[in-house]
Amino acid sequence: MFICVYLLSERECNKGHWKGEIRTFRRQIKDELKDSPSLKHYILETFDECYQESRKEASDRSQLPLDTFPLITIGSLEEILDENWFPEYGCNHHGKDD
Repeated sequence: MFICVYLLSERECNKGHWKGEIRTFRRQIKDELKDSPSLKHYILETFDECYQESRKEASDRSQLPLDTFPLITIGSLEEILDENWFPEYGCNHHGKDD
């Protein structure tokens, strides 16, 4: 999830690299879920908490203010794991179009 949040701060600069990273992490998560289907319940249970921690980590790494990153999750778990879904680039940190 961190990668999805951090992608918002990197935008066009490293778009291709980050898309590849996101796909890699999605595949790893899906592989883990195949091996241990019960993990999906845990992921759903901790999803919001993980997202908030990811915002903090993205802020630290990018050196951008925390409020640069959307307060609410940028997508559902299903969207985030969908290999064709990527965060919208034309949204500000409140999830509304710029």
